[in-house]
Amino acid sequence: IQAARIEATKRRGALAESLSGFTQDQLHEAMEAMQKGRAYSGVDGAIIRKAQDVIKEHLRQTREYMVKAGVDVGNLGPDYFPRVWDSHYISKHQQEFRDMLEPYIRRGEFKGNADDLIRDLAVRDGNEFGIDREKLNFEDVQARPPGMQFNKKRVLDFIKPEDAAMFVNKDLIGTLSNYTNQAARKAEWTRRLGNGKLEELVEQARKEGATDDHIKLADTYLRGIDGTLGDNLNPHARRIMGNMIVYQNIRLLPFAAFSSVVDPAGVLVRGGSVKDAWKTFTRGVSEIPENFGRKGGNDRATQLAELVGVVDRAVLASTMGDMYTQGMVGGFAKKANNLFFKYNLMEGLNRSFRIGASEAAMSFIAKHAEGTESRHSKRWIDELGLQAGDIKKTADGRIAVTEAEGLTKEQEGRVHMAINQWVDGAVLRPDAADKPIWMNDPHYALISHLKQFVYSFQKTIIGRVVHEAEHGNYAPIMAAASYVPVMLAADYLKGMIQGGGDQPEWKKGWDMVDYTEYAVQRAGLLGVGQFGADVAKDVHRGGLGLGALTGPTVEQFGDAVQLLGGHKQFGPMVLNALPANALYAHAFGHSTTPDPMFAE
Repeated sequence: IQAARIEATKRRGALAESLSGFTQDQLHEAMEAMQKGRAYSGVDGAIIRKAQDVIKEHLRQTREYMVKAGVDVGNLGPDYFPRVWDSHYISKHQQEFRDMLEPYIRRGEFKGNADDLIRDLAVRDGNEFGIDREKLNFEDVQARPPGMQFNKKRVLDFIKPEDAAMFVNKDLIGTLSNYTNQAARKAEWTRRLGNGKLEELVEQARKEGATDDHIKLADTYLRGIDGTLGDNLNPHARRIMGNMIVYQNIRLLPFAAFSSVVDPAGVLVRGGSVKDAWKTFTRGVSEIPENFGRKGGNDRATQLAELVGVVDRAVLASTMGDMYTQGMVGGFAKKANNLFFKYNLMEGLNRSFRIGASEAAMSFIAKHAEGTESRHSKRWIDELGLQAGDIKKTADGRIAVTEAEGLTKEQEGRVHMAINQWVDGAVLRPDAADKPIWMNDPHYALISHLKQFVYSFQKTIIGRVVHEAEHGNYAPIMAAASYVPVMLAADYLKGMIQGGGDQPEWKKGWDMVDYTEYAVQRAGLLGVGQFGADVAKDVHRGGLGLGALTGPTVEQFGDAVQLLGGHKQFGPMVLNALPANALYAHAFGHSTTPDPMFAE
């Protein structure tokens, strides 16, 4: 997962740089011509052809990268342009898609089932990687070997461009970004587990005593990792659930940035210095105006973070929006969600904190390179996967990160991976490997919504504290304690804003113990134990404790049932259902109810 993300991030950044001199209209014209497989004949022929050359070179390099990783993708020629289907549009126009596909089925060119294909495209964000043209039978999904979906060639190339035109993605950057993401996942999967390697591991496991149930569990886990678990979910249901997630994000998270201010403390937990953590925090705050305009900084630290794959270029950034929608949103809802996370400052803060953390990571590696700075130095460098000779110093004292600075290609890859590994251990970026298997199944998306950060904090931050304590290093415990005062201050400031210069009504009468207890929970220091604490608190307030376990959508539905039963007041409930109600609820004489799990 990490290797694919890093590779895709670097390749997307290089593409964005190459296309930065073209206008949106020029890029659209270039894409239209390439999708239809014809030469552009408009007035800007020379510049359009230049844009097409840049795109073709990106695709050529991406194909070369996949082939070197062991992926058999075939060769569709120098003019090939990836056909990324607009799965969101298809899910809304399923009958039209079936009608388009019907002649191909009748002629025997497509032997699958149209409804299964629609579901498969939805799972893969419209990309053809992994689709089995000959057999799309979800009844046999458990019978296939784990990971086999990444061993198939691209298909559907037999569909004529004019037939596909209505159903393909018309956003060039989105299309190429999607293609690059899927290509990286396919390549890095194949490099590690493809071409029979995974099957060998399964056979070895059987020889060592693994039962069919064990293998089935491994299959389910891997399908959760690669995004195909629950791939038989109806596309209409997927779209509705995705839209509901976006609604809940906008309803609940206008002040989410106040929860992010503790992220730089993760730099301390990971082994960075107080100075590193402070510089990371101040970078995040000082870059708010630039990130708000999605321009981003362009200093040396930013350039290096983009170079090694820690962050995307600012023009491509939508990381937070993607993490909060679990890959189930497209079309207008996706745009609205990404815009929301831009304006609530979460996207910009996360980007800036990760850039600051990448500087801290490089400083950490340089400091412990010799293995003598601390008795833990050698262990830390080994844990980052760095080998002897990988760490070279430049003239200004930082570590080398490119071949031009004296690294081999293999060394460059290991150094980039080490920096990303360190940053991911400091500033949370939840992925499928952090969560329980069931949370990667879209059938449970509404229940798992907003819970992924709890598991990520448990695995990344608390897990690091425990890991270091087991090796006799107790400094991360003290570093984790710093989350409490930072969150205490952030929550107090947020309360003043929500309360119009005073703390919200539900905080009236609190003493320092109450504030500290709340800050501990809000900082995430209880880990997955937070679920139990929230259930107990809800029961204490007279509830059933189900809201903490079922997610905000189910909880809101329960409130509606209570309203019909006369146990809830209509006015406050309607106000609480409005988007970003925490921004204006106080003006209507209503104080939002605290809920550590669901209120940022």
